[in-house]
Amino acid sequence: TLSMPELSIITNFVSFGATETQKSFAISNTGGGDLIWDATVKEPWVSINPASGTVGTGGSINVIVTVSRDDIVPGFYTDKVVVTSNGGDDSVDIFMSVAGLSATPESLTFAATEDQKTITISNTGAGTLNWLATDNRLWLTPTPANGAVEPNLSMDVTVTVSRIGLAPGEYAGTILFTSNGGNVAIPVTMFVANPTISVNPEALTFGS
Repeated sequence: TLSMPELSIITNFVSFGATETQKSFAISNTGGGDLIWDATVKEPWVSINPASGTVGTGGSINVIVTVSRDDIVPGFYTDKVVVTSNGGDDSVDIFMSVAGLSATPESLTFAATEDQKTITISNTGAGTLNWLATDNRLWLTPTPANGAVEPNLSMDVTVTVSRIGLAPGEYAGTILFTSNGGNVAIPVTMFVANPTISVNPEALTFGS
C-alpha cells in the first residue's frame, strides 16, 4: 500500500524581537505522495511567502515570514501561521516587539552662562531600543552618541555646547535621535554674550 503524505513542521515559534524583520521555517513531507498545503495569517503586519504549495515525498520547502513595524504602536505582538494540508494541520507562533523612543525635554536652550544640559531617552515599548544621536553643529556634542534601553527604562544623554571662536549672538542646532522605535529631533538654541571687560580696582589713588 502507498503511504499517505504527512505534514511535519519542526519549528514551534518564530521570534523577531524588536529589530529583525525576516525569518523562515520549513514545511516537510515525511510521508508518501504529494503534500498539498496552504498557510494563512491573521494580522496585517505579518506576511508569508509562499503561502501554499506542494511538497513531494521526503521533500521540504522554506516559508519566509516577514514582519513590518511601520505605523505600529510600541508593544508586544503575536500571530500564528496556520498550515492546513492533505497530510494534517499544524501552526507556528509568531512573536514581534516594537520598541518606542521618547526624548525629553522637547527642546534645549542654553543661556549665555550655561554649557551643559541633559536629555532623557526612554523606551516606551517592548524589546530593546537601539538609538543613535547625531548633531548638525560643531559647537554641539551629545554624550553618549548611541546606546540601548530596555523596555520601561531610560538613560540620560549629556549635551555640551562650546562657544570657543563664536561671535556674540543666537545660535540654533538640532540633535537627531534615530532608533528602531522611531526618530525624534530636539532643537537646540544657544546664546553667546557680548564680551565684557572688568577692571579692578575701579580707581587708583596716588599719594604725594
